[in-house]
Amino acid sequence: MTQKDTRNKRPSRFRVAFMFILLTILLVVTPYASWYYLTKGLDYRKAQLALLDDFGTMPSGNWLAMNGDSIDTELWSGQITLIVISSNLEQQQINLEGIQRLHTQFHDRSDVRFYHFVPEEIQSDNSAFDSDSMLTTAILPKEEFLRFADQWSGLIKKGIENQLILIDRSLQVRQAFSLNSEKSLKEVVQVIAVLLPPKKVERPSLIRESEK
Repeated sequence: MTQKDTRNKRPSRFRVAFMFILLTILLVVTPYASWYYLTKGLDYRKAQLALLDDFGTMPSGNWLAMNGDSIDTELWSGQITLIVISSNLEQQQINLEGIQRLHTQFHDRSDVRFYHFVPEEIQSDNSAFDSDSMLTTAILPKEEFLRFADQWSGLIKKGIENQLILIDRSLQVRQAFSLNSEKSLKEVVQVIAVLLPPKKVERPSLIRESEK
C-alpha cells in the first residue's frame, strides 16, 4: 500500500472535529441540560408548594345540592376540592366569575371539583356553567349557613369573603385564595397543576380486521 493510499484512509480534520463536538454534546451538554431543567422543575414545584399551609383535616358534612344530589365530604378523597362561600349577591357575582375563569383551566379534569355554598335567601345563578360542570351549589338554611361559614372562617384563620378554599386529595385544608385578585387566581392554577397527578392517557389498541 502506497503512502498516498494511507493518507486517504485517515479521517479528515473536519470529521475528527465533528466527532469531538458530537461526543462533547453527548457526554457534557446533554447531561448538563437534563440536570438544569430537572433542577428548574424541582425549584418550580417547591415554590408552588411553599404557597400552601396546613390547616388540618376538613370538617365532615353532608348537604343537599341545588340539583338534588347529595354532597358528602367522605367522597372527596382523591380529588382537588375547592370551596366557595357566598353570603350575599355581590360576593356571589365575584365568586362565580372567578370560578368560571378557573373552570376553563380544568374543565377536562374529573378530579377537580368546585362547591359553592350560599344561604337560602339569595338565588344562586349557575347559568354560566354547562350541565356537566364541575361546579356544585348547595343552598343552606340561614342558621346552618352561618354555622358553616363561621366554622371555615375559624379553620383558615382569615375572613372567607371572596375566598376560594383549597382542599387536597387527602382531605387536608391547604390554603384560601382570593377570587378577586389576578395574582391569586394565577397562583391557584399553578398550585392545582402541581398537586394533580398526571392525566392518564389511554393506550392505543390495534383493531383487528375481523373487528372492523
